Amino acid sequence: MLTDRYIFPAVFHFTDDGISVEFPDLPGCFSYGDDELEAVTNAKEALELHILV
Repeated sequence: MLTDRYIFPAVFHFTDDGISVEFPDLPGCFSYGDDELEAVTNAKEALELHILV
């Protein structure tokens, strides 16, 4: 079980065709979603994979 907590700021860019997400502190960690819920869900997954893999 992972007991450490990590906090990284996420920058959301809203456009007509969706929402892109970037993590400025983690170069190369990006995500995307068609709506806010999908963008947040995908961003969490991208962050987890970037840190843990």
